[in-house]
Amino acid sequence: MRAATAEQGQGNIEFIIVFLVFAGLLLGLFEMTRVFRTKHLLNTATFLAARAGAISNARLPPMNGELANGMAPLFMHGAQSATGLVSAQVRAQAVARLPGLGVQIVSPNAAAFRAFKVQQRIRRSDEDDYQWQDVIPNDNLRWRPASTRDIQINGATARLNVQDANLLKVRTLWCHRLIVPALDAVIFAIVNTPLFLGERQQVCSAISHRALAGVATGYYLAITADATLRMQSAVVGDDLP
Repeated sequence: MRAATAEQGQGNIEFIIVFLVFAGLLLGLFEMTRVFRTKHLLNTATFLAARAGAISNARLPPMNGELANGMAPLFMHGAQSATGLVSAQVRAQAVARLPGLGVQIVSPNAAAFRAFKVQQRIRRSDEDDYQWQDVIPNDNLRWRPASTRDIQINGATARLNVQDANLLKVRTLWCHRLIVPALDAVIFAIVNTPLFLGERQQVCSAISHRALAGVATGYYLAITADATLRMQSAVVGDDLP
């Protein structure tokens, strides 16, 4: 009798262990599915943001607005109405406005702007009238000089010409909120170890469990995307890094 009881107790322990492992794998699969969905949305939203910048003189406000619109499906929560969409866009814009998040222009930068700027009479996308302004020209690129200059970009030297300076390269950072109990803390602890912690994750770690307007508290994971498009308008220097 004692042997049967001990065997049954051991079987219960083995079942609990197997169940916990299986549940952890299942919940992990669910969380990773959410991460991949966020990454897919961010890839598309980053392209749309770059396209908005290409036709808006490489200014950040139109790009960040388009990025927030692209990420709004994450905040719909099943709402299938115009009101739900507007609410989701507001929440997405609140996240995009957090320090360090949203769209970052990689190229052209201020150094490229100084090297290739000319004065032209243009109408910016945020203005009604034509005005004289310093810009990186976008017209007649085929016939403009192809001579290159050394430009510092992110600490590295690159040789660019005016055609290269019309390639808008952007990088986006989005903080994905983990929602699976217990597993969210484990993943967050792993990505904050010295082996994985980087500058981008530091931004998302800084907003975790902080009471921020329009942003739910929780553990956040950094997700990034890149896009490159050719400018369709002259580059102004307002928001260049």
